[in-house]
Amino acid sequence: MIGPMRKKCGDEWKMMEHQEGVRGNAAKPAAPSGAHRAMVERLKAAGAEICRVVGPQDKDDPCLDWVGAVLSLTGAVKGLPTLDQAVRDGLFHTGCRHSLTSFNPGKVSASQTKEAEIRTIHAIQAMNARAKGKEPPPLAVRRYIWELANQEGGGEPDSVTRDRLKFERVYESARKAKAAGDMDTFRLKCRAALDILRQSDIYGPRQAELMAMLERSLESV
Repeated sequence: MIGPMRKKCGDEWKMMEHQEGVRGNAAKPAAPSGAHRAMVERLKAAGAEICRVVGPQDKDDPCLDWVGAVLSLTGAVKGLPTLDQAVRDGLFHTGCRHSLTSFNPGKVSASQTKEAEIRTIHAIQAMNARAKGKEPPPLAVRRYIWELANQEGGGEPDSVTRDRLKFERVYESARKAKAAGDMDTFRLKCRAALDILRQSDIYGPRQAELMAMLERSLESV
């Protein structure tokens, strides 16, 4: 479902609503460095409210899920995660190399706005998963699902839609099995998901990337 999110300046930006909402992980203390605190104060002094997380995307970085996401510095913008929530979830950890930059959806391209939306949704879902003690879903798979959900109607054969929905259900079962430590079921579901992709071209040019990711997951267990 697409719902409205208003910027502080009064413009409207579309943001996907989430069934779980923005929860955050209160168990993690907020302890940003002095440099990070000074950066935030400079942004506030400049009148910034919506900011984007920027920096490296190292695989094992504890705050990787936040890179590219958009935050509300003070919580004034409803529908966005707040800086405090992101920090509690691991952003600006000891040695963190990420920073914030002011972000105005009205002054960037539609593709940049969409990318920020996707990454913000992913950050929220990853944060909520961690708050429940679960493994966050990979960004690559979530991206395919969001693109499907936001496609404007018409033209796609019903069989392709059915195969996509089937794949998403099987993949979700695999993810839950891995989070529960049931590696036998995880391997079984990953193989079933791969079989679906091998039998039907449902994600176009990105399908090979998705298949490679699933194959790597199987090799790692």
